[in-house]
Amino acid sequence: MNATTGAGASIKASVAGTLDNSGGTFNAPQLAIQAGNLLNRSGTITQSGSGPTSIIVAGTLDNKGVVMSRIFSFKLWFALSTFALLAACAQPVKHVDYTAFRNSRPHSILVLPPENETTSVLATNSMLSQMTMPLAEAGYYVVPVAVMDETFRQNGLTVPADIQATSPAKLRDIFGADAALYSKITQFGTTYQVVDSATVVTASARLVDLKTGDVLWQGRATANSNEGNNYGGGSLIGMLVTAAVKQIANSVTDKSHDIAAATSYRLLHAGPPNGLLYGPRSPKYGTD
Repeated sequence: MNATTGAGASIKASVAGTLDNSGGTFNAPQLAIQAGNLLNRSGTITQSGSGPTSIIVAGTLDNKGVVMSRIFSFKLWFALSTFALLAACAQPVKHVDYTAFRNSRPHSILVLPPENETTSVLATNSMLSQMTMPLAEAGYYVVPVAVMDETFRQNGLTVPADIQATSPAKLRDIFGADAALYSKITQFGTTYQVVDSATVVTASARLVDLKTGDVLWQGRATANSNEGNNYGGGSLIGMLVTAAVKQIANSVTDKSHDIAAATSYRLLHAGPPNGLLYGPRSPKYGTD
């Protein structure tokens, strides 16, 4: 695959399956790539602009090529990639019981505003704005967030906890959806530790059948800005200074929103071993 754009243009690629750039070239002032798997064997991915580069991979990253960004704040997120899961390889994988999910086979999902257990006022809207895409890519029709939000607002409900307290039967009557996604944010923001600083977003979710009230699936995911970092060999003073600078930079640029994108993708991706089942609009529907 080859794609090159001129000044002021950008490349935005979102692929549910495998994006194969083997021997190819991505070159643009701004790059935003999201894929189930990314193959970059002998390929080149280059951003010439000054903005942050965003690459989110839900499965396997084969990067035997070159990835370059003009600025230092290059961001590369592995959502359940083989590299990100090295620490988990020593533990047995816990498989989800999909019996209720397979019996229900929902076609449409209503995403409710996440409950926010953090001190950040941005957490709920940041996560909510990024939860639709992975569900749609998994093959489900998702009730538009704007429609959901305005409907509750017109009925005097604006607090996530109050909205989530609405009965499943009532939600089905109002929106006509087959299932609803209930979620909770437990971490959101940048924290300073002894020799490091990290932006962390952690959330959990459960999918509920609106006809029966049964829980079809539940999961939890987290992402942080230090994934893949290696501080070995650095002095204590150097690490302390770096941590302080990172905390200021992450707070000023609100990096939490970018981390929330990775968390949402990890939490709501479809596929084994613990993801959602593929929906009816996916070519993989019925194969899991």
